[in-house]
Amino acid sequence: MREKELRLALVCFGGVSLAIYMHGVSKEILKLARASKAIHVSPDLTHTSRHTYTYPNKNVTDIPDTELVYFEILKSFSPELDLR
Repeated sequence: MREKELRLALVCFGGVSLAIYMHGVSKEILKLARASKAIHVSPDLTHTSRHTYTYPNKNVTDIPDTELVYFEILKSFSPELDLR
């Protein structure tokens, strides 16, 4: 299986409305990072962490929502590609 690294970069211009918008965008990027962390807990491809979402940080109080969707998307890549 191939392993690829995905890198994201953001460039933003604007005022208060953009700051409010970017807060939502940055939260979604954080949720994607949490889902990626959850799926890559173990390097073993057959490990149960690769099949069931487990919240990676027990100290965070918000309830996972889109993390579950991101986890399923990353999991769908796993037969052919190990995306980090």
